[in-house]
Amino acid sequence: MATTVESIQQLYLAYFNRPADAAGLDFWAKSVAAGTSLATISATFAATPEYKATFNGLSNDQVVNQIYQNLFNRKPDAGGLKYWSDLLTNKVLTIDNVVAQVTASALQDPAKGADTVAVQSKIAAAVKFTDYLNTNVDARVAYSSGAVNQLGRDYLAGVTDATTLASTLAALPTTTSAAIITGGQPVGTTYTLTTGPDTVVGTASNDIFNANENPSGPAATLTGLDSIDGGAGNDTLNVVSVSAISIPTSLTVKNIENTKLVSAAGIDGDVSAWTGLTQVTSASVGTTALTAATSTNVSATVATTAGDDVTVTGGKAVTINASGVTTGGTITATGATGAVNITTTEKASQTTATASDINVKGGSTVTITANLKGAVAETITGGAIGVTGTSDTTTVSVTQTAAATAAAKVSGVVDGAVTIADANAGSATKAATITTVSLANYGDSTISSNALTNLTLSGKSGTLGITSGLTKETVTTLNLTVNGLSGTNTITDASNHFKTINLTTTGKDSTIANIVDSAATALKVAGDHAVTFTSVAGLTKLATVTVSGSAGLTADVSGLATVTGVDASATSGDNTITIDGTKATYTGGSGVDTVILTADPTKAIDGGAGSADELVINIDAATALSDVTSNTKITGFEVLGLGAAADGVYEAAGFTGLHIAGAVAGDVTFANVSAGATLALDDAPTAAVTYSLKTNTAADALTLSLGTADTDGVDFSGKAITLTSIESVTINSLGSNEDGSFINKAAITDATATSLTIAGTEGITVTGFAGATLKNIDVSGIGADLAVDLTGVTLAAAGVTFKGGDGNYSLTDTNLAAGKVLTITAGDGDNTFINSSATGKSVITLGNGDNAVTLTGTTGVDTVTVGSGENTITLGSGASIVTLAVDTDDTDTVVVGTPATANNYATITGLTTDDVLSFADQGTEVWLGGSTTTGQDAKIVLDTSTALFADYIAAATAGDGSTNGIYSWFQFQGNTYVVEDKSADVGFKAGDDIIVKLTGLVDLSKATVGDHIITLA
Repeated sequence: MATTVESIQQLYLAYFNRPADAAGLDFWAKSVAAGTSLATISATFAATPEYKATFNGLSNDQVVNQIYQNLFNRKPDAGGLKYWSDLLTNKVLTIDNVVAQVTASALQDPAKGADTVAVQSKIAAAVKFTDYLNTNVDARVAYSSGAVNQLGRDYLAGVTDATTLASTLAALPTTTSAAIITGGQPVGTTYTLTTGPDTVVGTASNDIFNANENPSGPAATLTGLDSIDGGAGNDTLNVVSVSAISIPTSLTVKNIENTKLVSAAGIDGDVSAWTGLTQVTSASVGTTALTAATSTNVSATVATTAGDDVTVTGGKAVTINASGVTTGGTITATGATGAVNITTTEKASQTTATASDINVKGGSTVTITANLKGAVAETITGGAIGVTGTSDTTTVSVTQTAAATAAAKVSGVVDGAVTIADANAGSATKAATITTVSLANYGDSTISSNALTNLTLSGKSGTLGITSGLTKETVTTLNLTVNGLSGTNTITDASNHFKTINLTTTGKDSTIANIVDSAATALKVAGDHAVTFTSVAGLTKLATVTVSGSAGLTADVSGLATVTGVDASATSGDNTITIDGTKATYTGGSGVDTVILTADPTKAIDGGAGSADELVINIDAATALSDVTSNTKITGFEVLGLGAAADGVYEAAGFTGLHIAGAVAGDVTFANVSAGATLALDDAPTAAVTYSLKTNTAADALTLSLGTADTDGVDFSGKAITLTSIESVTINSLGSNEDGSFINKAAITDATATSLTIAGTEGITVTGFAGATLKNIDVSGIGADLAVDLTGVTLAAAGVTFKGGDGNYSLTDTNLAAGKVLTITAGDGDNTFINSSATGKSVITLGNGDNAVTLTGTTGVDTVTVGSGENTITLGSGASIVTLAVDTDDTDTVVVGTPATANNYATITGLTTDDVLSFADQGTEVWLGGSTTTGQDAKIVLDTSTALFADYIAAATAGDGSTNGIYSWFQFQGNTYVVEDKSADVGFKAGDDIIVKLTGLVDLSKATVGDHIITLA
């Protein structure tokens, strides 16, 4: 079992990849003795800047790789990398505890071999390193500064086993001497304070003053009667205590540049009167309150499991890290003159919980990050976040965890409201200083600053109110950047003072609910991602819209009478704009421009340089826009689309594509369509759609797309899709689900189609083509395992060729003429094919699937070949030929028809154990001789030197099978024949008795009979 020292060194190795410094080891060992758990120490280490810096900016795979390199001196194996990375991705582990878990896993599993030895050796090396520090004052002082931590990491890096451990320990004095040199500091004197009054004056070097808790009792060694003067040099005061630290108000301290406060409980202290102090660093696990001068940087790390408050008053640069909080408290930073950085990590401990409130007043820049994590199925609500600036404050950034709804396997998060107020908020005359604000994942929030110029918003967010207050506005342009913005995020400028809004899109596509500002006349969109406005109704005076870069804009500006133009000529992004063409122009760019019109335009509407620009008509053809081809104001569009209000006949000459996104108001016709123009229906139009060519030929072709990559199982069959005189039809069946559980449906009217091709990512059911002209069908382009049902399609009487891939197909041919051929080729899907023609012929070749083939032919010679799988083949009365794959794992069933004569039988190749022959039901069938369990006595044996085929048939049908069918079998000229005698006649009765040929010598002596089937054994 590991000792306390080894356990602490293990944590130093895991979190910092170095040995413990002497003071740190001593402090934590005493903490454990006083009842502090290793888990608490682990949480404290995880919150330190040193640990966070190790993995900052790394992906989960990179984190795991770094841990393996640190602990085991090797790259992770593929299995280990995936295992630990998946735990991080799925939030089972976090960056705060994964390194400890990897270390523990290596130590607890001896089977890990070299990895276990490596960790054990590194821990042993770390113990010896810290022991040596306690024997060498210079080395201890140098290492305690933190400036040479890398040397400790280098010392452990080469340790992997007993041999490398021994060589590393042998070089220990050399290593630590190098540490002193690397530290580059004049080693001063270390002073240890007592429980009594201490008056200490330091040297000109870098002195260390230790005020550790009295080892013989709870009394503090930092008392109100102490007087400490660090003298010259860069001096450090260390105050370490298992219990709470309270800085005595009567304590005198000067010329101490660095103070480190470490407590296993809380910290309370005012160091603002300590002259010369430049840095205060604290680490605690309870309520912390620090007051410092504005010339002193403050860094407070608090690891707690409760709702302890953290307060920093004054300070220059202030950093607060609070982790492990389960009950919301209050985090406050007031009066800082430099940058303020606050990071909290909080989680829900009950059904609902509220995170800590965060209040900041002052700071030149303010950065707040609230990491909110609820337990599974629980919800955490972000606390209120308030920032009040001073005359020094210019920039504010607030980031919270993305909102989520609690579910069985999901943690719920409700982001808190953010309130930002400049020092001169609300003033009608005084200039503000907060110019830049960044918010990520926020509740309903407000910003009050008349200097606000730059605003960055991201994540799922609530409303945002902006106020200025100035009588005469000085800032009239808002630079707004959005990155993955979503939610009910209406932005309201209550002061109505932004005349121009420069909107930059980056990172991820965004959706803006609305912007309310009656002063804005110009919206300028730039960037590299798309932005969608749910509404622009709040921009009541908007006149011009421009889009540039590779940004894309989706907006309906048709209701704004003030808009005079939308110019997207400078963007390569895709735009979708609804516009009133009687008031505003549109100029497209090089991307895909979609312009939706509600009236005949009198202004120029130009689709731009793209090759797939779409003009959408969203009005009844009887009212307007029935013939956009004659409107000279419209140029540059390749696709004609119809909107929700469309109804009637629309001229489509000259367009290369036709498109309907969803429901339309009534039956629609694309008239005078140019040859080769495509037709795309994204969703069910709920009305009939007709595609009519301008000029018909004998070889017209159409590509019809049904659905999109985001739809699933759209039923287009409620209304017919009519294609006039199209000989070759290609259907792209689209959808997001490729497992076959969703099926598109379509009813196609086309009296002249001879060829049908189906491809895509979604299964489909097609009906129609009643002209009975289809003779070529190719569905090989549909995804594997997807279903294609063509049982409702009328096929050509003159014969059909069907080509499939590995999908699951259904086809019924009821129209095949005498002597004509149905040819089917398919792959490894599960298929159902039916040819009900009595006189036609089928040639069917299938792969390794579970197939059902039904043939009713009487005169044609049907040929069926299948692979492995459970196949059921039902034959007619003709001389069919069936070839089965020899597969003992699956059961094939062949249903034998009744031949017209004894010489017009079916031939089956490949029947094997457990396969089934099924005959016509005739009472309780038995083998010849009366057995149902063995066919041994049912074999007919004649003198092969004289017996003819007819002799065997006569012997097999000599009984009376009119009540209960009688099965028998014989072998003749190298093949096997099975006969069912169903009549009372002596001899074979055509149309009643049944005979089937099995290729080769098949032993049926152990075959069983039951329910009109023979099962091979």
